[in-house]
Amino acid sequence: MSKARIDFTRRDLALAAAGVALARCVPRSSKLATEVAFPLGVAAGDVTSDSVQLWTRYVGNDPLYVHVRRADGLGEVINFRVPIDGGIGQVDVSGLTASTRYTYSFSALDVDEVTAEGKPGEFTTAPEVDALPRLKFGAVSCTKFDHPMAVMSAAAKHTELQAFLMLGDTSYNDGARTEADFESCWARTIAVQQIQEFRSMHAQIATWDDHEVTNDWNGELVNDELKATAFKAWKRHVPSKLNTAGRVWRSLRFGKTAEIFVLDCRSERDPHGRLGADAIFISREQLDWLQNGLKHSDCVFKLVMTSVPIADVPGAGFTAFDFDRWQGYNSQRLKLLSFIDDNHISRVFFVSGDLHLAYAGRVATTGPGSSTLEFLVGPGAQAPNPATSYPSAPQFDFSSGINNFTEFDLNPGTGELLVTYRGPANEILFQKSYVP
Repeated sequence: MSKARIDFTRRDLALAAAGVALARCVPRSSKLATEVAFPLGVAAGDVTSDSVQLWTRYVGNDPLYVHVRRADGLGEVINFRVPIDGGIGQVDVSGLTASTRYTYSFSALDVDEVTAEGKPGEFTTAPEVDALPRLKFGAVSCTKFDHPMAVMSAAAKHTELQAFLMLGDTSYNDGARTEADFESCWARTIAVQQIQEFRSMHAQIATWDDHEVTNDWNGELVNDELKATAFKAWKRHVPSKLNTAGRVWRSLRFGKTAEIFVLDCRSERDPHGRLGADAIFISREQLDWLQNGLKHSDCVFKLVMTSVPIADVPGAGFTAFDFDRWQGYNSQRLKLLSFIDDNHISRVFFVSGDLHLAYAGRVATTGPGSSTLEFLVGPGAQAPNPATSYPSAPQFDFSSGINNFTEFDLNPGTGELLVTYRGPANEILFQKSYVP
């Protein structure tokens, strides 16, 4: 029996990206082209010392498997059956070796015949729980699908990075209302070739910000149904190990070198009381969890991922919009910063996004936060902040609106933090070593 030839048009590929199952139109004896069967590539997230969450979008009918192997070729291939939910395949792969670079790929099988095979991805597992290695992380925010992606291409090549911190505005979904709307917006974002290349080369640690739902949103501006729909879409397209329904905040450890605290700075805000003594920017439950985690962490570095800045950013162009970040909920902001100072918690630094601007500096010039650092990262693919002047000395060492990504080099032996901002051509925009 001869095999029928299947030709796929541009429209077919677009439908595949939106999750339409083309496979039902394909003879069982045909092998789906990679770009049809796996139109949005692969991704990894929330890596630990022995596990990782792996992701793909699959268009087909046959059972799907993921194959994980050490990048150095040693050891056996680990195979996992991948559950499919509406065209999205995600699986928590365990039994891995700490501090090891892995490659992985997805394939569909009909009995013993491979009917679809995807492109490979890579990730690096976290160190053992008591290890103290030197580690490097990347970070970026604000990557809009219709902007130049040179920064993302440059970032994809830095495979020495342990993981990549995604500070939000990863997908611009403004105007989406239904599940189909959000699915289409996420597909539009991930369909960008440079985004797929980037996602395939790094394990992500992600939070969300406003554009994953709609511009400048909070719990008063969107109803519970829209928030739940947006959250479902975010969880479907960003590989992560979220164990509590609707909860984004969590922490991940990388040996005793670093603990990363991922915050949700959008969905728990109470704008009505923001100017009062009991302002709620993050819920009291999330604040208690963060403070307890910072106080009892035995890691040398404590990185706090906050999608919006916590610094007291000067200048009329920034203070006019303080309602959309920690600064507009100042009483809770000061509680957190005072807690860090009063408990003498060392080497805490904040990593933030959202402002279409990069900066490195102190959270405040005096008082709580004056000895705490914040690094605003991105934009990765966006227009620069239009403010007429950017934050500057003495509070800030660097600021720029050039599209960029950031590297954090953590040395637990010396306590040194080396921070590097890189531009679209991988050029160094700023580099400084911060020591205790």
